[in-house]
Formats: sequence, C-alpha cells, structure tokens
Amino acid sequence: MGFIPDYNPAEAYSRSEVVDELHGFYHHNNADQFSTDKESDYVTAIVILGAAPLMLAVAILLIYFVLLFYRCCKSSCAAKEAFCGPICSRFLLGFLFLAALVFGMGLWGARYDFNMAVDKLAYSMTNDDGSGLVDIFANIEQHGGSLTSQASAYYRESTQIDCPALSSDVNALKAKTLQLKNEADKLPSYYEKASSSLSGLNEKAEKMSKRHVNIGIGVVFALVLFYTFMGVSAAGQGSSRLLDCTSCWGSTVLPLMAVVLGLELGLSIIVADYCAHDTVSCSAAIDYCPAALDGQQVSGPDASSLKVIHRSFEGAGGNTEELVGYYVRCSGTHPLDSVLANVDQYRKQLFENAEALQSSGQCTAASAASLNLIKSDTAALGTTYNTVHALKNSLSCEGINQRYRSVTYDAMCTHSVDGLYKLWVVQAFVCSFLVLSHFFSVFVRPKFLEQKYADEYDDPTAFGNLDPTLANANARV
Repeated sequence: MGFIPDYNPAEAYSRSEVVDELHGFYHHNNADQFSTDKESDYVTAIVILGAAPLMLAVAILLIYFVLLFYRCCKSSCAAKEAFCGPICSRFLLGFLFLAALVFGMGLWGARYDFNMAVDKLAYSMTNDDGSGLVDIFANIEQHGGSLTSQASAYYRESTQIDCPALSSDVNALKAKTLQLKNEADKLPSYYEKASSSLSGLNEKAEKMSKRHVNIGIGVVFALVLFYTFMGVSAAGQGSSRLLDCTSCWGSTVLPLMAVVLGLELGLSIIVADYCAHDTVSCSAAIDYCPAALDGQQVSGPDASSLKVIHRSFEGAGGNTEELVGYYVRCSGTHPLDSVLANVDQYRKQLFENAEALQSSGQCTAASAASLNLIKSDTAALGTTYNTVHALKNSLSCEGINQRYRSVTYDAMCTHSVDGLYKLWVVQAFVCSFLVLSHFFSVFVRPKFLEQKYADEYDDPTAFGNLDPTLANANARV
C-alpha cells in the first residue's frame, strides 16, 4: 500500500433502458461515441438529430397549406363535405385543443427529474458540509500551499545555521531542506485551477440549466395556452374567422416548438451517449487516459468524463489533468503518492538532522533559533493534524470518487437523462395534438362557413338596414 490509502470503488455504471433507447437513435455515419471535438462527425450527427423536428414541422406545414388550398381556397369552399355534423365537429375540435393544453401542463411535472439532477450536481460540487468536489480541491490547494510555504521557510532557516565544527552535518541538513522544498514545489502543478474550473462548471450548471429549462417551458406553455384559448373560443362560437386566426397562430407556434423540441432531443441524446460510451483500453496512445490507468479498461460515463477532463485542462500545463483523471476510477498508483512519500521521508530526516545538530552544542547561538524552529515544525508535521496528513486525507480517493459518481452516475446518467427524455416526449405529444387540431380545422371550417351563411341569410340586417318590405319579400312570393 502506498502513502495514500487505496480505495476500490463500487462496480461500474450500469446503463438504464432510457440511456440504451436514446443511445440507439440514428447517428449520421454511426458517430454515436461522445466527443468533445467540435469538428468531429459526432457533432454533425447531433446537429442532424436536433434539426429533425424542425424539418418535420416544415414538411407538415407544407402539407397543411396544400390541403388548405385544395379544400378552402375555392369559391365552393362552403360546399365541401365536412367531417361530421356541426355539434360533432365543434366537440372534437375543442377536445383536440384542450388535449394539447393538458399535455402542455405536463411539462411542469416533466422538469422535476431534470431539476433534481441539477440540485444533486450542485450539492456534490459544493455544500455546507464542505464535502463537495470544489470544497475538497480547495482544501487540497490550501494544504498544498501551506506545505510549500513551510518547506521554503525551512530552506531559508537552514541558510542561517552555522556550526563550524560540524560543517558536513550542516550541509547535509541544507541538502535535506532543499530536497523537501523541491518535492513540495511539485504539488501546485497537480491541483492548480482545479477548484476554480469545477466551481465555474457548477455555477453554470446550477444557474443556467434550471433557468433555461424553466424559461423554455414557460414560453412553450404560454404559446400553447394562447393557442388553446383561441381554438376553444373558435370551436365554442363556431366562428370560421376565429378558427382562421387560430390556424395562423398554430402555423407560427409549431416551428417554434419544434426548435425547442430539437434542443431537448439533441441534449438528451448527448447525455445518453455520454453515459453509454464503448469500452476503451487505456494506453499511451489514448491521449485522454491518465498514466495511472494504463492497461485498464474504462467505459460509459468514466470514458466520457476522461474526455471532458482532457478537454478542460488541455494546454494548461502542469499535471492537473493527471490528478483529476485518476479519481474517475481510482485504479493504479496515485499521481501524488511518491511526492508525498518523499516529502514525509525528508521531513523525518530533517527532524533527525536538526535534533542532532541542536544536541551537539557546537552551533552558534544565532543558529539555535533556526534549528529549534525546524525541529519543532517538522515534528508537528508528523502528527495527525499536520499539513502532510491533512493533504493526504484530502487526496484520498474515497471521498472524491463518491462525489464524482454522484455527479455522473446519479445526476447526469439517471435524473438528467430521464428528465430530458420526459420533457421532449411530453412536448412531442403537445405538438401531435397541435398538428391534429390544425388539420382537423381544415375539415371543420366548411361547417362553420355553412352555418355563418345560413345565419346571415336568416338575419334581415345581415346585409345592412334593408327596407322591411324588401327584407320580407320572400314571405309574399
């Protein structure tokens, strides 16, 4: 066992039926493996899938306008055979409009799983207990910075030590302080910018995701509500003019809803692909696999997470990617194990050297303070509350890997994918009833026109204030 305790995480992620279903959707050129490369075939495949609802909506509207022209753009429009009687037509039309509204209300319930995913992700990133990923890496930065500062201070103090009769021992102590400083200076390259990057990701996910989904659902529901109000009013009054206005509004709403539906569909497939990545055998040839995972196999959200980590820290320099990537599986040797082991070893040797020089009594009085500082501090570093062990505890894999699994396995690959799936399925039903009411109105419109003309014929004032004798002329014929 190394300096940092080993940890064996629970078994790998098991894909849900929803993930399998979404991952099985058609991908252009079979590009179904999650990728962070903006110019890859995968991005093209997602764009095509996201644009499919809009293309379908445009095709439906073209068919609708052709049918409308055929049935209702001729002088014999009112004479066209209607779908059923006036009462039946108005009832069925009103039912379709109300059904669209009912499913529209279901959008508010469908967002529950997605919002739960955002809450779970936010809690796993940072919380009041200080056990979130951002909190843990902030502690690592704090303790690592403290250890680096202490090692630099020991080196400065060692340069003040003067023991004329023990120059070789003094030089050995200076060499140990320099070794300790050099090892401690390696630490920042492993964790720099980790907590700030994770914090930025958390803020975007918590604020933007919920906000965008809630705004999107609110806009869609408002559009459907207004469409339903106009449609039910037209059906209730049997007004062909109001029905025409409703159809015009529906022709505008349908493409807008198709765009939102496409975004939800595309995002749900991205998350599903993220969670269903094929198995990858890590090696030096796989640029996103950390060295600690060489020779091991990763799959699902673990493989996708390594791609995201590689993309996030690519070109940043240092070893942050190596450290963060290690916690995905916690397999192999911890990247900082040898560094902290050396730091602890040099700390012990430095304590022994300082103690020997102090007890020799052959050092100058000015050197005594420096020796006492080095001796007392390096002794304190060996206790359970010291910087080395605090850093060791923060770096242990158990806490970090559990939070990582909560973010990916639970928040993203369970609640998030379920929530997005429900959102676009419910919205697809809303669009279906919108289309049905749209097309049904074409067949109902002749009945409304027939009733309108009949009412105008029976009304003596329908064509202005006619002379009563002329208005009732037909009664004497």
